[in-house]
Amino acid sequence: MTTGCSNRRGIALILVLLMLSIITAVTLQLNRDSRSEIYEAANLSDGIRLRYVAESGFYAAGAILLADKTSFDSLKEQWANTEMLSLKSEALFDNGSFNIAIEDEGGRIPVNRLVSGSGYNPQIRDFLLRLLTGQDFRLEQRRAEELIDAIKDWIDADDEMTGAGAERGYYAGLDIPYAVKNAPLDCIEELLMIKGVTRELFYGAEKSPGRAQCLTVFGDGKININTAPKPVLGALAA
Repeated sequence: MTTGCSNRRGIALILVLLMLSIITAVTLQLNRDSRSEIYEAANLSDGIRLRYVAESGFYAAGAILLADKTSFDSLKEQWANTEMLSLKSEALFDNGSFNIAIEDEGGRIPVNRLVSGSGYNPQIRDFLLRLLTGQDFRLEQRRAEELIDAIKDWIDADDEMTGAGAERGYYAGLDIPYAVKNAPLDCIEELLMIKGVTRELFYGAEKSPGRAQCLTVFGDGKININTAPKPVLGALAA
């Protein structure tokens, strides 16, 4: 009789411990889920708030451009001096601010104009060569010419390699192959796909500016010297 009671007490103890374990596990999971939902709600709230802050900056920049009625662009206009507005945005929001920067693409070298028909546009080629070998970038003449040849081959419509450029065979032989475009660039970041254009060349390094800030995929070939960055002015004046 004593043995039977002991067995029942032992089984009851095991059941109690098992139930406690289950309750503890469920409680921990519920706690974890609750905290996860709280964090998700907080992140969602922050995301919505930051989105509206960013949109405010976007619309503020749009308003500045709509108010610009001059027939030419220069760095003395309001759109080129938005630092004060960006600083004032800190007082508009409890947690957050926007930073506006408006730049004139017309002050950059229009890289898509490098090609004229199936050959070079000599003026744009000279601008690019002087830009790359100038005081700001200081590439060797040969390397600069190779880069320009590769850019031309990427843009022109034929499959004939220009000098030290690159056409279908080069890009097909890469570890991750892709096709040469043989058409104008859609965005300036597309330069990173072209032979010889490294991220350091494109974005710049500590003491060297990036080429991206001097080039554009837009424009009719004319360059606005009133808004051109210093390296571009140097290339035009050389």
